[in-house]
Amino acid sequence: MRLPLDLDGPAPAWPRPLDAALEWWAGAPTRLRVLLRGLVAAVLVLAATGGLVDGRWGPPQPVLVTDRALVPGAPVGPADVRVAERPRDLVPAGALTAPDLLPADAVTHGAVAAGGVLTVDNVRGLGTFAVAGTAVVPVPADVLPALPVGTRLDLAAPGPDGRARTVARGATVVADDGTWRWLRVERSAVADVAAGLRGGSLVVAVVADD
Repeated sequence: MRLPLDLDGPAPAWPRPLDAALEWWAGAPTRLRVLLRGLVAAVLVLAATGGLVDGRWGPPQPVLVTDRALVPGAPVGPADVRVAERPRDLVPAGALTAPDLLPADAVTHGAVAAGGVLTVDNVRGLGTFAVAGTAVVPVPADVLPALPVGTRLDLAAPGPDGRARTVARGATVVADDGTWRWLRVERSAVADVAAGLRGGSLVVAVVADD
């Protein structure tokens, strides 16, 4: 069988750096060549699995972050967040990974700094602010002044005889979306608060923490 290429003649002329490297390789000790082969194989494996770009704190992981600082009780929607990558070992527990994981009525539980990762602990639905025996009720922003989240209030309204009566004690501001101030009140007080709002004469008193 005749080969299509004529292999007779002098060896091909390699670029000088490559030629020198080949000569060095040919003259290198066997153990050194085995070690170098192993190193090259390890580098290829790391490159194929992403190990070379994992960094000190692990591979990148998608998380939900906010580009602006969020005050406690602020509403959070898809327009307020974006997906970013953070090293796995620096991602807090319960981190949200996509906008569709935000509760429909999500508000911040505590302040979130710009660039902060959103989690199931610092972003919650309004219902999670209620504890046993309480409920979260909305009060129109034009009825209740803007108060910091965590402020405790007593609410009063006229009774059937026209005299003022306390309808809720120790209500707590849990969220404020600019349209509604959300208060946590005792469940037994919900109807009286609603009646006071209907009458348009709800009086609010800020009280000290117990």
